[in-house]
Amino acid sequence: MQLYSRPLSPYSAFVRGVLYLKDLPFKPIIPPYPFPADFSNITPLKRVPVLITGSGETLFEAAVIAEYLEDHFPEVPVLPGNPRERALIRLMARIAELEILGPAMKLFILLSKPEQDMASIERLFTKLHRGLGVVEDRFSDRNYAISDTPTLADAWLVPLRFLMEPLKKLSGKEDLLNAYPKFDAYAAKAKQHPAFDLIWNEMSDGLKAFMPQLA
Repeated sequence: MQLYSRPLSPYSAFVRGVLYLKDLPFKPIIPPYPFPADFSNITPLKRVPVLITGSGETLFEAAVIAEYLEDHFPEVPVLPGNPRERALIRLMARIAELEILGPAMKLFILLSKPEQDMASIERLFTKLHRGLGVVEDRFSDRNYAISDTPTLADAWLVPLRFLMEPLKKLSGKEDLLNAYPKFDAYAAKAKQHPAFDLIWNEMSDGLKAFMPQLA
């Protein structure tokens, strides 16, 4: 398999996390920045991640790639348990992607502009805090976010927790996670797994290369 991804991209990091958890071999390909014009020959959306399967199928969109990997390589599941448990994992992952990562990515864009739209920024922070609150309430006291083994939810949450540090610096909100002690402390526990420690280090290298002022 081949994976087009970038080290700092949280969507790419999520897919790499699933691949690492399942211990699946793949060839990483880092496309240049900005994307070359012919990258549309690989994916019409011109964004990463993109997985080229062993049979030559091209898959894009992080959640779809993860579903394929779970279905095709079930030996090490990232959606373990009974239907209820799998639904709770999917729910946590969905909230993380849409309610935290979504506004966080928009905030990085708006906060980087010379003239800032403060009304939009505050609305996005309101949505971000709502998502963080939901995730915080759903954290368990088990080894990972909601299980004793790493799951699809952790594959989203580790890149998200990483991004909170540069977001703090960019926004000047050093107290961003004060109301979410479980999520704030989450990385220290999750990074004990070699897959997530690798993800964290890859994203750290990507941040130093792409946004050194926030590293």
